[in-house]
Amino acid sequence: MKKLLFFALFLALATFLSACGDKKTNKELKNFNFTVEDLENRIEEALKQMGSKTNLKIILNAVDHEGNHTLTLSNNIEISIQVDSLTEEITSVTLVEKSEAFIIEKDDSLFAFLLLVGTVDVTLSFGERNLTINELEVRKADLTNHTKSILKNDINYTIKGTKDQVTLQATPNY
Repeated sequence: MKKLLFFALFLALATFLSACGDKKTNKELKNFNFTVEDLENRIEEALKQMGSKTNLKIILNAVDHEGNHTLTLSNNIEISIQVDSLTEEITSVTLVEKSEAFIIEKDDSLFAFLLLVGTVDVTLSFGERNLTINELEVRKADLTNHTKSILKNDINYTIKGTKDQVTLQATPNY
């Protein structure tokens, strides 16, 4: 009887511990662990550090009825921050560039890709950000029909080009 009671207690404890393990919840699986304000501050700081080396600046910060933010950095470049309407946590960050941005604003266009990667993952060094951009093949001559996804530090990066625009989306994978 003592063994049966000990076994039942052991089984209950094992079940409890497995339920309390470090498995991530659905909420943790779909949201970044920083706020919109944190991200906007990171972007502002990065733009400030670049100074006269870039023409990009936050021209407009718009919020739609669902709480999603759009930061307009130039006439051809913007960053869209998708937010979970219930938790107000960031679910994805997307750089959107009109196709002509790569021609008209080539240096700023490339910097915008680095800006997105560096602000969603502050653990990456400048060299690692460049490697990420290279893995995504951002510097290809023609991005209009280019699609590629990579996973780096539990963040999925997907670049997608059409004749009208090129997008780089970052979504958490943790």
